[in-house]
This record gives sequence, structure tokens and C-alpha cells, in this order.
Amino acid sequence: MTFSAESYFRSILMFVVGIIAIKVSTGIRQMRRWALYALTFMCLIDIYYYLKSPEKLSLFMVISIVSLFIQSLAAIYFWMIRKKFGN
Repeated sequence: MTFSAESYFRSILMFVVGIIAIKVSTGIRQMRRWALYALTFMCLIDIYYYLKSPEKLSLFMVISIVSLFIQSLAAIYFWMIRKKFGN
């Protein structure tokens, strides 16, 4: 089994995104304002990739839509209580 450079790069990129997501979730838990902005940015990137994707009816995309919906609701909730966030 051989791996292409593109699949290797995507694996590394997904690993880095996972580490960033863990850091952002820790920041959200500690009510840090930077984490609120990072969560919003990550949510916007997910929306962009969903709209850009050519596959709209596969099982993966249905799971992606549900995940995007939950993430968007969380971002909206955190923006509603943003005055509680510190530096």
C-alpha cells in the first residue's frame, strides 16, 4: 500500500486541525475571547467547505451537515453570551 504526497499532507493537516480544535475547546471552557473568534472562524471554514463540496447526498455529507449545524448552534450561543468571555 502506497501513500501519495497529497494524502500524507492531508493527514498531517487534519492532525494539526485536531490539535487546534482541542486548544480552542479548552479556551472556550475557560471563557477566553480568542477562542470565541477561533470557533467562529472554524465554523465559517466548515460552511465554506460544505458549500464547495460537489457531493451533497452521501452519508458523509449528511453527517457533516449535522455536525455543522451543531457547531453553528454552539457558535451562536457563545456569541449570545460573549460579554461573559474574558481576555
